[in-house]
Amino acid sequence: METCLAKGFPDYNVSFDRDANAFCERVRRDGLADVALIALDHDLEMILDDSGQLYDPGTGRDVAECLAQLDPVCPVIIHSTNSPAAVGMEQCLQDAHWTTHRVIPFVSPVSRGSDDAAPANAEWIRTFWYRTCRKAISSSLR
Repeated sequence: METCLAKGFPDYNVSFDRDANAFCERVRRDGLADVALIALDHDLEMILDDSGQLYDPGTGRDVAECLAQLDPVCPVIIHSTNSPAAVGMEQCLQDAHWTTHRVIPFVSPVSRGSDDAAPANAEWIRTFWYRTCRKAISSSLR
């Protein structure tokens, strides 16, 4: 995702947060004035801290609820295989007047069972997700 955005939008800084709580703290502290797009997944991976302990980084719904407390400033892309959770995130944001777009991740049939599946599994990122990001950013600039 970072690579797609960096190549497609070289004039923008790309930043990824894998911890919902840290993202929300940063947003409350710094605001979103310089943000052109937010992309959310619901199910975040556990994170290994400096002491070797795993901790729960929260969920995309936590971020959606945080954003819902703020004035909308940019579009939000929701990409999650957890459809019920993605629908809840989308509704939370839309109720707060944020513009949302959904992209459903998929595994290319060509990549199933392949020893080299990882690059093919990212096909949805290079195609549907990236195009949705491009459309969302360009629409918000009008």
